[in-house]
Amino acid sequence: MIKQIASAILAGALGILLGWLSQYSTVSQYRAEASELRQELLQERSNSLALRTRVSALTAQHRASKEDVEHALQENPGWSGTAVPPAVADSLCKHGNC
Repeated sequence: MIKQIASAILAGALGILLGWLSQYSTVSQYRAEASELRQELLQERSNSLALRTRVSALTAQHRASKEDVEHALQENPGWSGTAVPPAVADSLCKHGNC
């Protein structure tokens, strides 16, 4: 009878140990995956910040260019009312949006 109880206790302990080892392995895998995802997230945040900074700079540059064009048109009303020659328009379209 004592041998049966000892065997049952040993089998139970072994089962608990195997279950714990299985859980430990799963937790280790999840921990590694979480670490990898955390690094990817940090990289994406860095990329996003760089893009936002670049967009802000380009927006400021666009505003300045637009103000320069508006000022030039106001300073030259006779020229601003005429058609742009096709060759000039084609050249400008290569550098901007048409």
